[in-house]
Amino acid sequence: MRKGIKVKRTFKFVSSRGAKVKVILGEKDTNNIYSVIVSVYVNRKNIADNVEAYISCLVGRKGAFMIFTSKKNKKEDRETAICLNDCPKLLKYLFVIGKNKRVLEEFVGDK
Repeated sequence: MRKGIKVKRTFKFVSSRGAKVKVILGEKDTNNIYSVIVSVYVNRKNIADNVEAYISCLVGRKGAFMIFTSKKNKKEDRETAICLNDCPKLLKYLFVIGKNKRVLEEFVGDK
């Protein structure tokens, strides 16, 4: 994470596809109930650093997702989605702090 941004919470988990994921929620918050500031590592590789991630559902998929733009290479970025159902602690934490409760309330009690 960049200097000057204090770490608020760190969540580590293994995704349903077997990847080791580490999500760091930044101390700075957005004034938006639909998004948070995150840094994301997948298999120890930093794929996003202090980006705004939106909490929503994807059509045709069961679960709540955190969607953000990650760096694919120097010239190109791509949209990435992480299933929040893979990490019940992160899902519950986002619900407790009031991030998109309408979407998260359906999945908080599942796991």
